[in-house]
Order: sequence, then structure tokens, then C-alpha cells
Amino acid sequence: MAGRAVTLADVAAAAGVSTATVSLVVRGHDGVRPTTRLKVQEIVDRLGYIPNGSARGLSRDRKEIIGLIASAGGEEQATLGYRSPVYRDEILYGVEDALRKERWSLLISFMSSADINAIRSMLSKIDGLLAVIGTVRQDILDSLGERIPLVVMAGRPATGSFDVVAADNAGGLRQLLAHLLEVHGYRSFFYVGGPDYAPDANERLHVFDAVMAESGSEVLGRYRGPFLPKTGIAATDQIIKGGLPDAVVCASDQLAVGVLSALKAGGISVPRDVAVVGFDDLPLAEYSSPTLTTVRQPIREMGAIGARMLLRRIDNADLPTVTMSLPTTVIIRASCGCENKATESPVK
Repeated sequence: MAGRAVTLADVAAAAGVSTATVSLVVRGHDGVRPTTRLKVQEIVDRLGYIPNGSARGLSRDRKEIIGLIASAGGEEQATLGYRSPVYRDEILYGVEDALRKERWSLLISFMSSADINAIRSMLSKIDGLLAVIGTVRQDILDSLGERIPLVVMAGRPATGSFDVVAADNAGGLRQLLAHLLEVHGYRSFFYVGGPDYAPDANERLHVFDAVMAESGSEVLGRYRGPFLPKTGIAATDQIIKGGLPDAVVCASDQLAVGVLSALKAGGISVPRDVAVVGFDDLPLAEYSSPTLTTVRQPIREMGAIGARMLLRRIDNADLPTVTMSLPTTVIIRASCGCENKATESPVK
């Protein structure tokens, strides 16, 4: 079944039951023996079958409701999602604002595990779906995009079944690194990055490595984990043991806040002893100590644009899939070694 979506008939054939029985199981109806229900559900999970939301029932009038799935946060983010609750909430504000203007409603599922059943149950209630990348596996996203209008936020470039809206990671990080190299003359670095299954984390690491090679700078080490302060705290132990670099480059503000906290606990002054920079420009960046130099990505705007893209996709399912890259801005504050007076430098 590679290369095409799993169908109701595929599940029925694999389970040795009728398509009617499979339909009853996936819709949660009674009238199916427990042993049969369990067998069908196991096949559904194994094959990755996702019901076609537009075909549920004899007719389906537009509900003017879209769904949003995101990580619930907490410890599960180490394996499920990789985005902090702060990032998730900023996207949510943008989505809600865009939908309110169009008089559409939002159905939200904050998933604490990769619960495909929660997604299945949502499909019959919505006209389209927004997903924050990292909440579900890529293969599930591909299948969802073939069955319901779908927009993925902070995902890989669109390749077929769904639209994507993301920030200009490469341009933002390149300009931030140029500031550290050219304005401050830093030549040794430590990188604290996001998890290897996060597309934007991988892109930022790729850019960092490229700029380090181009500039002939020294990389004293790298550390990767979920985009959470605890990852930054864990990385700081390695930073201190290996000798302080000129600057610690963090792939998110949450990581940077963890680094700042751990360095302070170790009696190390920022930026006197080492500079620290982040990425995202979450509200906490302005109030950290010292204030955090970072790259602003328009997170709320990403949510609003994602919602508007989805409404267009609902209106016309035949539109070609697109990837929208939003501009980023370098925000200069005190943690890089500049005076504590914020300045903005849009990425060109």
C-alpha cells in the first residue's frame, strides 16, 4: 500500500471482516463483538488508517469549524512534540484571531501522546485541520493531507498533500551569526539545538555549521534536545566542563533561558564571560537577565496566516500546495555584549 492512502477496504481485507464492520468500529458504534473490535482496531493502528472526514455520513454540510492539534507540553514533549507551551500558545492566539474575524470556530486537541484515535474522532467534526509540526509523525500528516484540508505550521516545505507556513530560519540565523562574528569578533562557539526530528531545528543546525565553516570559527561542542529550558541547563554542564566559548548559540529562547540560568548558578557572568543568544523572541526574552539577543520569528502571524491558508484550501481543494516562508528579524539586546538597548534588524 506504499504510495497511496490506506482505505476502509484495505483494513477490512486485512482484518477478514466486512467494510461495514470496519466503519462501525472507526465510528465508535456498538454492535461489534469486543474481540472483533479489538482486531479491527489493531489493524487500523498498524496500517495507519485515517477515516476520510469529508465522507463520514451520508452528507456533510460545512460546519465552519477547523481543528488544531498541538503538543500538550510537559515531559511528553521529549518524545511527542518539541515545541514549548509558550510557542504553542502564541500560534494559538494567531489562529483564534484570524478565525474570529471570519466567524469560524476552533476545535483544539492538546495531545499528550501520539494519539491517532483523537485525530480520527476530530475529523468528522471539522472542515479542515491545522497541525503544529512535531505533534504527529510525518507519515500521518501525509495521510491526513490526502483526506482533509491540512496546513502544517513550522514544517518542511510542501511536497504534495498539505500546505506549510514556516519562518525564514536560515536568513535569521545567518544574520545573527554575522552580528556575533563581525560586530563582536567572536571566534569560538558552542551550539545548543533542538531535537533531530524537528525540521526547523535541523535547518538551524545546518546553517550554524555552514557559517562556522565559512568563517573558520571554532566549534567547542554541540548539544541537542527538546526546545525546553531543561535542555539548556543540561547543555551548560558540558559547556563549563569543556571551557567557555566566546558565545553560546541557542536554537530557541527556551534553550537560552536554561543556559542563562545555569551559567548564573555557576557564577559565570553573561555577557562578560560568555555571550548567549536565542531564537524566537518569545515574551520571556525581553525580561530575562540579561535581556536576550535573539531572532524574532512572527509566531502569532504564523498562526493567523496558517488559518487563512486553510480557509482558502477548504474553499478550493484543487489549489496547488504551497509553502509560505515568513521573514525574521534579529533583535539585539544585552546578552550578546551590546548595550542593553533593544534594536531591530530585519533579515533581508
